Amino acid sequence: MTHKSIGKLEKVAITNVWPHEANDFTPWLADNLGLLGEELGMELELEGTEVPVGNFSLDILARDNKSEAVVAIENQIAGTDHTHLGQLLTYSAGRNAGIVIWIATQFRDEHRAALDWLNEGTRDSLNFFGVEVQAVRIGDSLPAPLFRLAAAPNTWSKDVKESEAEVTPTQEKYIRFWRPILEELRRTHGWNIGTQNKFSLFEVGGGLGSARFGRTMRFTREGEARVELAIKSPDKEWNEAAFDLLMESNSQIEDELGSMKWERLDDARMSRVVVSRPGHIDNSDEELDQIRSWMMEHVTRFPGTFKPHLEAVLERMQENGQTT
Repeated sequence: MTHKSIGKLEKVAITNVWPHEANDFTPWLADNLGLLGEELGMELELEGTEVPVGNFSLDILARDNKSEAVVAIENQIAGTDHTHLGQLLTYSAGRNAGIVIWIATQFRDEHRAALDWLNEGTRDSLNFFGVEVQAVRIGDSLPAPLFRLAAAPNTWSKDVKESEAEVTPTQEKYIRFWRPILEELRRTHGWNIGTQNKFSLFEVGGGLGSARFGRTMRFTREGEARVELAIKSPDKEWNEAAFDLLMESNSQIEDELGSMKWERLDDARMSRVVVSRPGHIDNSDEELDQIRSWMMEHVTRFPGTFKPHLEAVLERMQENGQTT
């Protein structure tokens, strides 16, 4: 009997993959929150990186679309230390986080015990997680991240399994709302869906000429239905410069699409241009039909209006030597 060869999983020095925490690991994680979310049973959506908290800055601020909790993430590409534990608590309090995630290459026993103590002693709506990260590969393959849960609330595994097995009534409303839009976009336009969350948001891939730009349809907690153009390269400074150039064409764009919100988001990595209207997933079926039609109209009009301006922005960015 012939046996096929099986590769051996090998560790890779994490600094060979991400040499610098702030310059390499944090931007990578911000673009790959879905991988971390899969490990934790969350649907993580990026709010910003290096987010100010007083005179300090939080590595990553996100939101869990399942629980709608604010998520504070503090990174270390090293073993845990007392300094980062203090930072974690300070930043989380400053941003009123409901979920706190500490990522490190290795957790010391006393720091794992500290997270356990916090989970036992704080309110149910505040949850602390410790996550160990490694880089691994098989043979000559590219390195890949490996997350391992080191600390979590006692009931978390049970709650995650139950949440995956059952869909809440509100989540079911989102699923019913998005399904016709998803089917129509695929049928009439052949557009791919880059990131489709089950619930309050999904992102439409393609149509704008560059992966640096995207379109998002979403509901906000404040009661808005939105269609957004996102400028979302990994480089915050590039995004801001591109936004400023695009802003020079705002009158022409608004002549075609109507009044828009121009959100540079200086505290976040990305910037965006938004058209919005009142809307909530608990609206009546008739109102949701109107919101669905409104979203479809705008998300399908965005490429025709924005693409020529975005192409001009890319040309000017290249001329200025601003590449990413």
